[in-house]
Amino acid sequence: TDRAAVITFDDGYLDNWYLAAPLLEKYRMTALLFLITDKLPERKKRSLGAWAEKGDERYLSWEEVGWMTATGLFEVHSHTASHSRLWEQGRSREETKQAVCQDILASVRTLRSRGYQHDLHLAWPWGYFRDDWLDEVNKMGFRACYTMRPGTNFSGSDVGTVRRIGPRHI
Repeated sequence: TDRAAVITFDDGYLDNWYLAAPLLEKYRMTALLFLITDKLPERKKRSLGAWAEKGDERYLSWEEVGWMTATGLFEVHSHTASHSRLWEQGRSREETKQAVCQDILASVRTLRSRGYQHDLHLAWPWGYFRDDWLDEVNKMGFRACYTMRPGTNFSGSDVGTVRRIGPRHI
């Protein structure tokens, strides 16, 4: 039986470039990079290997994302625009759904405006989603949505709720 794995990175951190990219290249692998589109500045002046624990310095710039995708090692996708947990605060269930969908749509618009026209995937922030939101997200044209539910996916598995195995699950 054929087996496959999809390597994913969430948030768009700088270490995806200087740590993950060399390993992907070495082992001839590719990965999906889920970006928080509002966190990425246009460009940054810094030396590779510079890492900040706080603030936006830890995020890639759009210029760096362009370099990474040009290598063919990474394909970029949505991790929402804001990655906010404020979606639920003081809102009804329907208002929360609308806020989430607006955040996702803002991310899609940003990716499209930057020339990323391929079929998009979505990684829910913190794996946070509700099953009744999937219809709205499907209307946005996502090819797959990734959760933080641990487990394995099989042929025929629901691509709207892709399970992942992360460091917490190994």
